[in-house]
Amino acid sequence: MITVEKPRAPSGRAYVLKTSMLELALADAGIDVQVDVHIDLHYHSPQVAGQVLSALYWLPNERVPYPRLYMGAGSVAARDRPAALAQFQAFGLPQFIRWLTMLRRLPENSPLLLSKPSLDASYEGGDLKVVCHPAP
Repeated sequence: MITVEKPRAPSGRAYVLKTSMLELALADAGIDVQVDVHIDLHYHSPQVAGQVLSALYWLPNERVPYPRLYMGAGSVAARDRPAALAQFQAFGLPQFIRWLTMLRRLPENSPLLLSKPSLDASYEGGDLKVVCHPAP
């Protein structure tokens, strides 16, 4: 399941990620959001300049019996969106899918899953940078 909270982007800014783009990428990768992982997606004005996507992966626990992702989708200057979107679709979103696929294949007792897996994608100076922990 994907739950989405999406306020209107501030004036002069635009979100890079579209929810439909995320849904399609997950479906193409065979990740069933009704079964495999619950996603909380929150669109926001980033606190970190240029941050277009952040994700934290949490294992099931005694209170929540399913794995989940907390995702933040940030905005960029509207004039930068076309270039940021092109790089995000070519590099950022595939990297996110590889990272999530790797996490889903690990056993639940893997030390990598216990190390607070995270992903951050930022667009600065015309370049998209993606940092994953752990790296796929």
